[in-house]
Amino acid sequence: ARFVHPSLTTIRYPIEMMAERAAHLALALSRDDVIEEETALFTPTLVRRNSVERH
Repeated sequence: ARFVHPSLTTIRYPIEMMAERAAHLALALSRDDVIEEETALFTPTLVRRNSVERH
């Protein structure tokens, strides 16, 4: 998105945090560990570029 003209606004997701959580859960499941039900919230970030108006 940053190489297009005008630069496009995008959403950045915390991919590393999401992958780490997924790996942790997969390893726990492979060991038959009991997994507590908890909700993981990942907050995306808006990356404003030239494709939107800035106020």
